[in-house]
Amino acid sequence: RNIRTWFFAPESRMNPNMKYAQVITGKNNNTGQSFGIIEAKDFYFFLDAIHLIEESKFLNKNESSELRSWFQEYLDWLETSKIGKEEYLTKNNHGLYYDIQATSIASFVNDTAKMIKYIERSTSRMLAQISENGKMIEEIRRPTCEHYQIFTLQGWSTLARIAKTVNRDLWLKNGKLLCNAARYSIPFLSKRPICKSKVNQTNIDVERWLPLLLDAEYHCPQLRKQKNAWPSWFPSYDQIQPSLIAYQMPVIYDTHDGIAPFWNLGLYHANFTLSSLEQR
Repeated sequence: RNIRTWFFAPESRMNPNMKYAQVITGKNNNTGQSFGIIEAKDFYFFLDAIHLIEESKFLNKNESSELRSWFQEYLDWLETSKIGKEEYLTKNNHGLYYDIQATSIASFVNDTAKMIKYIERSTSRMLAQISENGKMIEEIRRPTCEHYQIFTLQGWSTLARIAKTVNRDLWLKNGKLLCNAARYSIPFLSKRPICKSKVNQTNIDVERWLPLLLDAEYHCPQLRKQKNAWPSWFPSYDQIQPSLIAYQMPVIYDTHDGIAPFWNLGLYHANFTLSSLEQR
């Protein structure tokens, strides 16, 4: 019902664009900003769910075709609109999440060539976003730098999962740069202090790091050799009692962060669990 209301019904369907996303009254002729496009960052997870719904025959063939037409129009808008082009050129996580949208939608509309094009271009974006030692420079400059390190590494891990469907392994690209980013940013691995900020970051949901640690250890065997430790600036281990098993990790985080990064993590990590976390 939600799909039919949002995408099909003439009186309620969304137009296939983000023209009014994050609109600021009185600015830009009362239309949206390029940075508002990131509000559609979770289309990947939505389209993943659509495949399950289609397998269950809840959508008929005409509806499936109409839904793909909608997303094809949206992808065309994303690539040709002024704010879409601006978002693509953004140097921080916004450009990355543009790639995730474009790649997942290209896959959904069966445009494998375009999908591969964005994945290959993302390797250049990776070099611009991640330094050789793994620092995500644009993200650690942000006031809420802990959130943005998690959020951006989450994006790269999601894009890497999409890329594997066309036999591209982003974890191996650019000298395993994503492994370096994981080693530097994930506090369990780096033992680093909380990033410097004038903003209070004590309310950060530190469990968001756990699926990223699981994914990083799975794809970067060298990280499994490190002894993981529970950072001293985290809430107490006993207070959180985190699970190290994929299927038992949270299914949703703070609403600002959208859907949990690995809602189907266990599908390819079913027999892989984290090495134990040493409590401090």
